Amino acid sequence: MTNDTMAQAQALEWCRNAGGYLAAVTSQEETDALFLHTGGQELWIDGTDVVTEGQWYLQTGELLTYIGFVAPQPNGGTAQNCINMDVNKVCDRMCSRNDTGVLCEQDIYY
Repeated sequence: MTNDTMAQAQALEWCRNAGGYLAAVTSQEETDALFLHTGGQELWIDGTDVVTEGQWYLQTGELLTYIGFVAPQPNGGTAQNCINMDVNKVCDRMCSRNDTGVLCEQDIYY
């Protein structure tokens, strides 16, 4: 996680340069744990519906089956195609917003 703020495309690149990728949040348990440990900071996480509105995909091309949106999210239509965590909710946001931190993850092999 970084406190540096950037647009979502920059966040993707930042994670790649750090040897990882944007975090894919795949369950309510993960969402709750991240809210607890990130202190309410706005953070980019993996997911976009830029190709087809309302169909959210990871950067790997895999369909997201869990996102964690709570009504009224997602509410940005075609103007908000990226996902971030904001204080206590998962939101759709404009991908070009540059006031958001980034949450990366890495595969660890033993």
